[in-house]
Amino acid sequence: MHAHHRESQGSSPTGRTVVRAGKLFDGENRTLTDDAVVVVVGGQVVAAGPAGDIHTDPDDLVIDLRPCTVLPGLIDAHVHLMGQNPAHAHPGPIEYRAIRSAAQAKALLEAGFTTLRDVGSQTSVALKQAIDDGAVPGPRMIAAGYAIARTGGPWFGMEPSWRWVRPAEGVDACRQAVHRSIREGSSVIKIGTSTGRDDAAWGEIPTYTVAEVQAVVEEAHAWGLRVAAHAMGNEGVRRAVLGGVDTVEHGYNITEDTLGLIIERGVYLVPTLRARAFSTDDDGRRTYADQVRSLRRAYAAGARLALGTDTTGGAEMPHGHENAVEFRLMAETMEPIDALLSGTRVAAQALGLHPHVGSLRPGAAADLVALRENPLRDLDTLQRVEFVMQGGRVVVAP
Repeated sequence: MHAHHRESQGSSPTGRTVVRAGKLFDGENRTLTDDAVVVVVGGQVVAAGPAGDIHTDPDDLVIDLRPCTVLPGLIDAHVHLMGQNPAHAHPGPIEYRAIRSAAQAKALLEAGFTTLRDVGSQTSVALKQAIDDGAVPGPRMIAAGYAIARTGGPWFGMEPSWRWVRPAEGVDACRQAVHRSIREGSSVIKIGTSTGRDDAAWGEIPTYTVAEVQAVVEEAHAWGLRVAAHAMGNEGVRRAVLGGVDTVEHGYNITEDTLGLIIERGVYLVPTLRARAFSTDDDGRRTYADQVRSLRRAYAAGARLALGTDTTGGAEMPHGHENAVEFRLMAETMEPIDALLSGTRVAAQALGLHPHVGSLRPGAAADLVALRENPLRDLDTLQRVEFVMQGGRVVVAP
């Protein structure tokens, strides 16, 4: 892999950058293209496909990544950049956690995650603003800020995580909670429609009514924002879907009828396997078995599946290269190509960002990564990204 720089600044007289790839996965087709190029102008893809089909100029800046496989930037549709998991000791004051979360965002970008959705943390809206302003490096972000939940619903018993939860009871309070989040700068609305006993957020006890979910969705959609529901167990998921949410997070242990409803309404499921895949306690292992069984049924039925890890940071589950383990976990149930799509195009669709991101089609942002191995043969290679470009700017060079 080598780059031919025409000028010391790394620009070219044509203003075009040509990325050469041994193989290309464009996020649109279910196959890889051999000996391909991606042409980038002004931070956008203008052409992508077989090298023989695309005109290039001798004055173009060439970044030769052969024999690597080039693919769209990776997307994690479910994270919490709280700086540190609040369940871990000494999470520190909010200012300290904000600084930590900025470091985690940078680590994710350098690991090839060029886009992510933070579905609940105090720091996320401010961090998104700082990234948008170019003050700190990080993925393109969609940020929920405070999650909306019924008092005694998910997250409430977990000191200090209730600090990133906004309590709302009843239809009017739900509407007000959405307005407050929008005023604060949220770019997605997160609600909890199920909870566990004691202080467990993961549980199958339904919380909100369909009418309350509907109120949240109506207000969010009026402002052009999507709604993500933390939901598990049949009734919590069913109410979320009937209420009109756009994505169901976790979403396991549901009936065939509820799964049919999800598919019929085009709701995206985000299975979040990493969160429980490596549990050592019986409860976590049982939950993971339920998640995998539910994913298998959803995949067989043709549900829209987007990749999200539920990574919270901290020593046990750091943000960074390891987030990409989700691709391999998904592929234990899905075809490798579908696992790859779940963390590129399908995730972008779930977030409402496609076709701007998620695939390398003309007009899309030039977010791309390169891997030494063919990911369809070894999805763990996604944890070893060699090159990262975001919006046409090289973030990680080989």
